[in-house]
Amino acid sequence: LAIASCNNVAQGGATLCAMLRTHDKKLKSVAATSGISALLGITEPAMFGVNLKLRYPFYGAMLGSAIGCGYVTLTNVLNISP
Repeated sequence: LAIASCNNVAQGGATLCAMLRTHDKKLKSVAATSGISALLGITEPAMFGVNLKLRYPFYGAMLGSAIGCGYVTLTNVLNISP
């Protein structure tokens, strides 16, 4: 579960960063709501609504998730209670 949460945080962070960088009002609105929901565990609106459309935030989220998952694996993080 700790590895899966790395993906959620990475997708949410990339979406919120895309919200700050874009000038389109509609995309900014979608990115704000889906970024917050991605941080809480629902990543589909962030991935399909924002990150895949813009491509580079999706690459950044993949890289961030890989680094986070590598850290979790190397430091033997355990999930005591899901």
